Amino acid sequence: MPTPKRKPRRRPLGGTPEAYELRVHIDNEYPIYKAKQSMRGAITKKVCQGKFDAGKAAKGFRYVVDTAAVSYAGPLQARYAFPGKIRDEVARDLANALKDDVNRCLASGDCGDAPPELRKCMTAKPLAGARTRRRKGRR
Repeated sequence: MPTPKRKPRRRPLGGTPEAYELRVHIDNEYPIYKAKQSMRGAITKKVCQGKFDAGKAAKGFRYVVDTAAVSYAGPLQARYAFPGKIRDEVARDLANALKDDVNRCLASGDCGDAPPELRKCMTAKPLAGARTRRRKGRR
C-alpha cells in the first residue's frame, strides 16, 4: 500500500524559507532582538503622538532586518542570501505585527505583546493603516 503524500509544513510566519530564517535569526540573536524591541518602542511613541505611518514603520524595521541579514550571512553574502524583496517582506511583516499588537491592545486592553510605551498612552486611537501628515514649515 503506497504511503499517502504529506502536505508541506506551513511556516508559522508565512512567506519564503529565506524570510522565515531571517525572522528566526532576528528573534534568536540578542543584540538584533534588542534593536527590534527598541524600534518597536520608537514606533509606539509615534502611535501615542498620533503620527503613525505604516510605510515609515516598515522602513524603520528595514534597518533591523539589514543588520540581521549581515549578521546571518556576512557582509559580502547578505545581498545574495537575502535579496531586497525578502528583506522588504520581513520588514513589512514586523510592522504589521506591531500594528496588530497595538490595535489589539487599544481595542480590548490585552497588551501582552505590545511595547510598554503603549500602556502609558491608552488614549490613542486604533490604527487604520498608512497615514500621511502634512509637515509644517519652519517659522
